[in-house]
Amino acid sequence: MKKYIVFDFDGTLLDTDQLIIDSWQAAFRRFKGEEADENLILSTFGETVSNTTKELFADEDPEEVLAVYRRYQTEHSKGAYKLYSGIAELLGGLKRRGYSLSIVTSRLRHTAIQYIGEMGIKDKFDVIITADDVIEHKPEPGPLLEALRQLGAKREETIMLGDTRFDIGCCINAGVDSILVCWGRRGGNVPLGGIEPMYRINKPEELFDIIEG
Repeated sequence: MKKYIVFDFDGTLLDTDQLIIDSWQAAFRRFKGEEADENLILSTFGETVSNTTKELFADEDPEEVLAVYRRYQTEHSKGAYKLYSGIAELLGGLKRRGYSLSIVTSRLRHTAIQYIGEMGIKDKFDVIITADDVIEHKPEPGPLLEALRQLGAKREETIMLGDTRFDIGCCINAGVDSILVCWGRRGGNVPLGGIEPMYRINKPEELFDIIEG
């Protein structure tokens, strides 16, 4: 029986896709002189911004690139993200049933806390693991294992939801059951690099069919 439900952040709880894309496009305009193919940016979703910077701007000073990215996101974040439909109801239902909820994200802590605070769901989560809290990042198992350590949870009692290969890879490497969520921008049509989630769901409420079915 699952007692611990772990969520990825971007693309799973919150729709931040366009804000992230636009922030990277600001960096492309500044350093490349033109915008990138959107699919290139989408392919990096789920990894840390530091890794994305190394991949997409290998010839630039990473701190300068990150400064442009973060400045744009800070200046344009108001009203630029929202909870996916059904997420608030899902979290409330899970809490009423006694499940422990957590977040494991590659996002930095200050924006993760800011965004869930503004969405009114911060108090739903027992543990929040961000890129600031661990040395290794998804798809390595470290972030998820740190959440389990803080929760005192067993692998077999835990299931994690995410929208990218980084999330599913993290679950597989940590020995935790995985769910690919398909309600984001790409509708679950994401390259997984040959790995497969244990489950796929199209709507948040379908989670109950898995953990209570």
